[in-house]
Amino acid sequence: MRAFWTYAAVLLAALALGAALWGAVYVGYALDWPDAARVKFIKYASLATAALALTAWARRRGVTAAALGLRGPPPAVAAGLLLAFFATAALLLPLWAGLLALGARVPAAVDAADLARLPVYLLIALAVAWVEELYFRGLLLSRVRRIAGPLAGSTLLYALLHLFDPAPGAGAGLWHGGLILLRDAWPADAAAWAAQAPRLVLLALIGLGLGLLRLRYGFLSLCIGAHAAMVFSLKTFQRLTDAGAPAAPWLGADALGGWAAAAWMALLVAALALRAGRRRAAAPLA
Repeated sequence: MRAFWTYAAVLLAALALGAALWGAVYVGYALDWPDAARVKFIKYASLATAALALTAWARRRGVTAAALGLRGPPPAVAAGLLLAFFATAALLLPLWAGLLALGARVPAAVDAADLARLPVYLLIALAVAWVEELYFRGLLLSRVRRIAGPLAGSTLLYALLHLFDPAPGAGAGLWHGGLILLRDAWPADAAAWAAQAPRLVLLALIGLGLGLLRLRYGFLSLCIGAHAAMVFSLKTFQRLTDAGAPAAPWLGADALGGWAAAAWMALLVAALALRAGRRRAAAPLA
């Protein structure tokens, strides 16, 4: 449990340090960029700084690939990744079909340019899945004996960090502008949090499901494959469809991240939890 809190604290401290550093760099070099570009610069530079800090910290503490869940020869790791990818993509098909049937999404006119984006979406999905799973289901769950606390903590942290959305204009021209962006990057009041509730619940369920997958089987490659399938499937469905007629209120403002998606994910996580309860991981997490 101590290792979990250490790695979580290192991430948050590195994010703050990265925001301060890159905010100062932006002002010091007088980078005359539009607000949106400046926000993306500070946001991703801060995340990159945090990733480097976490990597160095993990190496210093002697965290091995096996502790992260990367076990077995490369062909076996690749096979697990592919199995989880296709299985997860298939499990999401009923959700997409349901949104189409309800009219929340409608088929879009598709041209060659849209199809050409699919390989790019796949590369993005694999990169995002690899980085996030190495931290949230790899590093955070690498040296734990009692899983309940770290699993809940990693799930909450995963959901909250996905709501990180800096607003252009905040902290412009200030040396500590990066810290202001970091402070103001989350919903500001109860109404804003309520509007984000379906997405927050969905993200928490996704994090919980991936954590249970790690607990159930012990192999991080399965988490990476499942995560990549969700990102790729979502981006592809979003590209190939348009928003439909005003959906039922219970679907949420954004059907792709609304209550219907959260309900379907809850069913999948419940099924996985039942299986995890019957049989513990094939290999220990530590």
